[in-house]
Amino acid sequence: MIKPLFTFLTCCIVFPGWAQTVASRTLRMDEAIQLGLENSKQLKLSNARTQAFQAKVEQLKNTLIPNLTLTSGYTRISDNISPFNVTFGGNTQTLNPQILNQYTNRASIQQALFTGFRAVETLRQAEFLDKAIQLDAEKDKNEIRYNMASLFLNLYKLQNSLQTVQENQKLSQSRLTDIQNMVKSGMALPNDALKIDLTLTSLDVAKAEIEQNIQVLSFNMALLTGLPTETQFTLNKDGLFTEKQTGPADQIMVKALDARPELKSAKERLRASGAGLKIAKGTYFPVVSASANYYLNRPNVREFPQQDRFKNTWDLGLTFSYNITSLYNTKSQIKEARSVLSQSEIQIQQIEEQIKMDVKSSQSAYELSIRKLDLARKTIIQAKENQRVLASRVKNESALISELTEADVAVAQAEINLVTTQTEIELSWI
Repeated sequence: MIKPLFTFLTCCIVFPGWAQTVASRTLRMDEAIQLGLENSKQLKLSNARTQAFQAKVEQLKNTLIPNLTLTSGYTRISDNISPFNVTFGGNTQTLNPQILNQYTNRASIQQALFTGFRAVETLRQAEFLDKAIQLDAEKDKNEIRYNMASLFLNLYKLQNSLQTVQENQKLSQSRLTDIQNMVKSGMALPNDALKIDLTLTSLDVAKAEIEQNIQVLSFNMALLTGLPTETQFTLNKDGLFTEKQTGPADQIMVKALDARPELKSAKERLRASGAGLKIAKGTYFPVVSASANYYLNRPNVREFPQQDRFKNTWDLGLTFSYNITSLYNTKSQIKEARSVLSQSEIQIQQIEEQIKMDVKSSQSAYELSIRKLDLARKTIIQAKENQRVLASRVKNESALISELTEADVAVAQAEINLVTTQTEIELSWI
């Protein structure tokens, strides 16, 4: 019975420990998760990416707004050109007067009227991708919640294991004192005392490893929650290990498919791929744009002869352009866009399959843990009854105290198994 307990305790991952000063903090799991979300570098990076892409969407929206420009200029020209004069009916007219100071002012507005739906679809594609990135950030949140819950529960499990081992050490030390007295009185063999001493040594090793792992997990908890790294945590289990209400398996599956952000993100990317296909097809269409200009120049070149005064004029324009080469080049672009769309559809199917497998695995793990929980409670009852019987037999000198020590270890292991099963249930529910 000693070996299984020792093996169970040493299965915990062993990390290097650090000498630390003591700082205490009581923490509930929901508090740990909230602090983990607030201090997560991954989540901050995801939020930064989201904000950057939202800025890109705003830039694309701005491209749909008419382009308005204002231009002003001043030019001083040389005076080394002689004016050209023409005489009509006795009147002399200067055709190119020397206007040395020239001013140009222009207000222009340009707007694409039709781009083969490419501008609109480009914006829609960006909006779909923006939603997908936001959902990716939500997926990161879920992962952080799970990781923080897992860290909290593992630390809670180790702290309970340490407490159980310490209690078992005290009990084994008491048993050792009793059997040493029995050895002195000739009622027990020295080998029996040696067995108990070996149990204490094994418990000392297990205790040291658990304490080392607690130090590392406490360090990780402090680091991820933004608390001082020397913090030692007292974990509050309020709200944990309560009875869970489950529904029919098909309802759980449907709920999972509706709620998982990675599936929603993939669907938004599918919509973006659809918009990308429309963008590629839009190259087949011509581009129609309109423009308008207002001039306030001195002199105005439309006047003849030119005069040294401000004169306002305007013009309107409509432009039609069509890229003939696109009839050939667009085929490969459409082929690529269709391939991307097909990949997006397949990715959704893969994610749905993975979600279904995850849900089924979690359901099976939960159901197994529930059965294990009942068995763990039953095992504790049996182990304690065995412990009680052996304690009575030792008093009646019909059993060895080393057998009672093994029964003590069995009780400790059963208690650890119970806490382990409880944490498994809680983690499978997150």
